[in-house]
Amino acid sequence: FKESGGKPFQLILSDIEMPNMNGFELARSVKQLPGGEKIPMVALTTRFKQRDIDEGLNAGFKCYLEKLNPDVLLSKLQ
Repeated sequence: FKESGGKPFQLILSDIEMPNMNGFELARSVKQLPGGEKIPMVALTTRFKQRDIDEGLNAGFKCYLEKLNPDVLLSKLQ
C-alpha cells in the first residue's frame, strides 16, 4: 500500500463521516491491504460517543480523537 511516489504512508488521518465510504469502512479496508496493518490510523471526528469510539478502535484506528480540539491532535501526532 503505497502512495504515488512509491513511499509507504507514515500515517492516515481520516474523518468518520465521508461520502461513499465512512471512516470505519476505510480503516477496515486499509487494514486488509498488504502492509496496511502497519500504517497508524487516526480518526478525527465529531462522532464521539463511546459506541463510536469502540467501533473506530475495533475497525483499526490507533487513536480516535474529537474534532475541534487541535491541542489534543497535535500532542497525539507527536
